[in-house]
Amino acid sequence: MLRRRRFFAMAIVTLLLLVPHTVMGESNTRDGSVVATAISITTSVDEVESSLEYEIEFGELSANMSYNYQIWFTRVDPDFVHERIQNSFTAEDNVHTISSSWSPPQDGPWTIHAELLNDYGAAIDSNTGLFDWGDLWNNSDSVQLNISPEPELTHYDLFENESLRENVSVTFDFANYESGADYKLRWKLYRGIGINDQEFIVGEGPSSWYSRSVAFSSLQNYWENNTNFTIATWLYRVDNIGDQDVLVEIDSKNWTFAIGKGPEIIIAPIVQGCMNPNANNYNPQATVDDGSCKFDDTDGDGVYDYLEIEGCMDENATNYNLEATDDDGSCEYSDQDGDGVFDHLEVEGCMDKNATNYDLNATDDDDSCEYADQDGDGVFDHLEVEGCTDENALNYDSESTDDDGSCEYPPLLRAEIVSNQTTGEGPLSIQFSANISGGVANYEIEWVFGDGEISNLKNPTHVFAPGVYNVALQVRDSRNSTAMDSIQIVVEEPEIVEELSGYISHSAQLEPITLGMAGALEFTAIITGGVAPYTFAWDFGDGNTADGDIVLHEYSEFKTYAVKIRISDSENREIEYDLDVEIIERDDPLTNATSDIVDGGEISDLGIYVTSASAAGLLLIFGLFGRKRRENFLDAERRMSLGGPSIWDD
Repeated sequence: MLRRRRFFAMAIVTLLLLVPHTVMGESNTRDGSVVATAISITTSVDEVESSLEYEIEFGELSANMSYNYQIWFTRVDPDFVHERIQNSFTAEDNVHTISSSWSPPQDGPWTIHAELLNDYGAAIDSNTGLFDWGDLWNNSDSVQLNISPEPELTHYDLFENESLRENVSVTFDFANYESGADYKLRWKLYRGIGINDQEFIVGEGPSSWYSRSVAFSSLQNYWENNTNFTIATWLYRVDNIGDQDVLVEIDSKNWTFAIGKGPEIIIAPIVQGCMNPNANNYNPQATVDDGSCKFDDTDGDGVYDYLEIEGCMDENATNYNLEATDDDGSCEYSDQDGDGVFDHLEVEGCMDKNATNYDLNATDDDDSCEYADQDGDGVFDHLEVEGCTDENALNYDSESTDDDGSCEYPPLLRAEIVSNQTTGEGPLSIQFSANISGGVANYEIEWVFGDGEISNLKNPTHVFAPGVYNVALQVRDSRNSTAMDSIQIVVEEPEIVEELSGYISHSAQLEPITLGMAGALEFTAIITGGVAPYTFAWDFGDGNTADGDIVLHEYSEFKTYAVKIRISDSENREIEYDLDVEIIERDDPLTNATSDIVDGGEISDLGIYVTSASAAGLLLIFGLFGRKRRENFLDAERRMSLGGPSIWDD
């Protein structure tokens, strides 16, 4: 018996080595050559939720390809990132859309950036979009640094109050800085104007402050009359990516304050000259008028300019000023008829250019106009309207008074029935469509389906029972023209399909094919009724599954297994069977065994041996290695399962 088993195992190994096999797998590689060339960004501000809703569409992608992307937001400083999102996606088609929201931390003009990246992090394509937030909208602004007080407030009088030199305070203020950014300030004080080649006194930085006040209290040694001092500042931002200090602004408005002298007593001298401020030789320094004043008369009217009286000097005006010496253009005139022509300038006459007696100079129409009517139809020539005057024409113009021969008439109304099918098994659903041409819209449509039902839709769907029907279509346009069409529909009785039924069975327990397995069984499913083709889903009770009507399965342990199968036909009818099989350990693996046949839920005994291709391969092996066979191997083994002797017994 031991020799027989070793011989059987060697045969199986030999057979597996002789049979060719192919291992198939899927691969998905990217060489970076796939390029997306369309990124669109759409944004909207939700004022209620205080958030930004954004949608980014990556276009011209390759389906089933994986892509990396990143989205980030910047404000005034384009190098400072407030929020960055990095992720990837697999494109289902050539377009992929990402929708999300974000809440900006402060006012400003915001920029949203989107990039598509390759496997190595390099940008394939990018795009940006601007959106407003709050009341700031100036993308050219940068971080601002201001020094106060203003220069005009920095002149200190040391003559009366020398203590001011011990308490001079300067404040540095920021504007437009980025929320969340880390800034550093550096300042220096120089004596003199400017920062180049001047005497450096004191300084500090860079230090991390958003605003700072500096009080100078130890500069007594530097105070002199008319001494100037300059404050210079440098502002840095810590890069949130490279952790480096970035210079963002140098305050070039050097702040200077001067220390002046005290008040002086001035004795004014006697100065003779013209003391009349209206004179063109007025001397504001004069203390005694010497009668030398001279006055201008620009218009030469004999009235000095400063004595001129401006006003309206036109006697036709309603605001004529008798005292005026210089007309100031303020004259106002009466226009009783509101035609834009002053009353004193009106000229009566015919003002209609279409009249034969039109007066070009007339400003006030006196109803004297006369008109021509060459065709004598009662309509003056200038009022004639050319066009189509036929009410039956498509382009009939009710305003026309003179037919110009341009009338156009509609084409003949036509109607045609279009259907997706005309025959089939009942109940049969058919989609109809009315193909209409010509005539004049709007159209009235009526379908008569031949079974007592009607419809007024242009594209109706109707369900017919078995029978023969004449379907008619009638169309009427807005001018009461009609057109008709009809087709025949033939509906056959539906084919009667038998109920799905069958049974399953298995062979007696067989020797395992694979080394180390406990035993093998061949399962068979027989099915009738329904509509082919059928599908078979086996569950062998040990975590393994298979499909097909005849399958061979090996078990690895000696125990009882619950086998199930679900059988479906092409119209999704289903039937299920189950049975228990026990794999037992025996000295002789070909001892008779009993199989079960399941038919409609009933189990009966029938001895069946394996009929699969694998079993046939085993028989071939047995034959190739000299085992005597006096009859057909399968017939003999089936006989053995019913209690007869096996071919292995001799």
